[in-house]
Amino acid sequence: MRLLEWLRRAPVDAEERITPAPVLRLKHLLGVLDRNAEHQARVAALLRRFWREIDSAALLADFASRRAWTCGASSGAASAPACCR
Repeated sequence: MRLLEWLRRAPVDAEERITPAPVLRLKHLLGVLDRNAEHQARVAALLRRFWREIDSAALLADFASRRAWTCGASSGAASAPACCR
């Protein structure tokens, strides 16, 4: 959890960046994993366990219900966002 927090909550610099800080942090993490086989194996095992144990149907159903809630009940309505028409 701390790793995800570190990736997502990058401090905002006063100067504008071309590449957002979370992207730079992710690149750094992938570089560390690429250079360290032990860490790479541990992260790979963690991700395999996550995908094996997650209820993907419920995850997708939650995503679909949020989209329907955001876009409104009638996707053909003129006021619906373009993604829902």
